[in-house]
Amino acid sequence: IVLLYQAKKNNINFLKLCDIISVGLPLAQAIGRWGNYFNSEAFGLPTNLPWGMYVKQGLRPDKYFSDQYFHPTFLYESILDLCIFIIMYKIVLPKYKDHNGVIACIFLLLYSVVRFFIEFLRVDCVKYVFGLPVPQIVSVLLIILSAIFLFISLKKPQIDIILRNVNPKSVDIIDFLN
Repeated sequence: IVLLYQAKKNNINFLKLCDIISVGLPLAQAIGRWGNYFNSEAFGLPTNLPWGMYVKQGLRPDKYFSDQYFHPTFLYESILDLCIFIIMYKIVLPKYKDHNGVIACIFLLLYSVVRFFIEFLRVDCVKYVFGLPVPQIVSVLLIILSAIFLFISLKKPQIDIILRNVNPKSVDIIDFLN
């Protein structure tokens, strides 16, 4: 809401501003996830893997009190966020810099996919709806909304041409969408 307010106040295209932020955001998240390590939070299921994260007894969920090592989901997400940053900076930004909102939607899509799968390993979610952790539900909704926006945004010029050639009244629809 603040971002939208500031964009309007300073006469900046909101979608373009979201695009700009979305390129660096995954790098910030990759770095920020390390705070979860230092706070012994955002860890996953117990594991015997060599890179398992030791969690003090007082910080473990009761269900896993006797387990010592857990999946470092913060690390998995940090690495995947770094991959998203590289994809966004090297591939997405150069290709879609002139398509307002597309870069932000690609980021939301990629991050939501990562978060959806990471949540299968996490043990610290306290809210469930329909048997799914709330972050997974939010991820699915963002994936769907991002995909719809991307489809419309990237197909809009083609849709404009089709509508203008099929029905003269379609000009009113196109003007309304713009």
